[in-house]
Amino acid sequence: MNVSVQEAETTAFVRDEELWFPDGNVVLEAQGRAFRVYQGLLAHHSEIFRDLFTVPQPTTTEMYEECPIVHLTDQPEDLRQLLRVIYHGNRYYPADEQLEFAIVAALVRMSHKYAIEHIRDSYLSRMKSCFCEDLDDFRNFRSQSGSPSMKLCVTATDAIAAVNIARLTETLSMLPSALFFCCLLKTETLINGHPRADGTLDCLSPADVIKCIDALSQINRHRAYLAAGYVASDAGTRESAY
Repeated sequence: MNVSVQEAETTAFVRDEELWFPDGNVVLEAQGRAFRVYQGLLAHHSEIFRDLFTVPQPTTTEMYEECPIVHLTDQPEDLRQLLRVIYHGNRYYPADEQLEFAIVAALVRMSHKYAIEHIRDSYLSRMKSCFCEDLDDFRNFRSQSGSPSMKLCVTATDAIAAVNIARLTETLSMLPSALFFCCLLKTETLINGHPRADGTLDCLSPADVIKCIDALSQINRHRAYLAAGYVASDAGTRESAY
């Protein structure tokens, strides 16, 4: 028997003010935040959601006003970003609008998780405009503290998330520049990670931490070599003056 309406109404969740459609036919609950949306559109975009909705549910499935409640483990803000793009399309985030790094990162992670390739590829391309292979583009990015595809400048701490997303999506072209920015971090941040706005901690894998430490060691050796060469050259110049 399904949970009665009276029992479901006592469910501990807060309605999302933005994404709660009165005629929606499914409630997605994430960390106490609930979104009432449409199964059909979710299933159209994502085979993961489609499979989730087509799997036979137990007779004790929790309901809210005759809508099944699906509990997800995602962070509410990440899920909200994905649902915004699914239900509003480019009207919410036009292609020419500059976006914050955190928004782009959330959309890439969520669209990858739910196998929505066109959303993942679209927002991954924005991220690649910052963490790029081309040296000239990278120099421009550094000098401008961002790229035209980002609303705010990308800070060094964002590089941790960029490395993890590059690994997640197998976008290896992002790794050299993203790891370079990680090398600029304080040792404590490099090892312990950096918190997102929702408190989730972005951490490098132990292997990537080792890569950064090894790279820093090589950079410091190179700096010492250059400094020693400069001192020797300067001393020789002074001696020749006498």
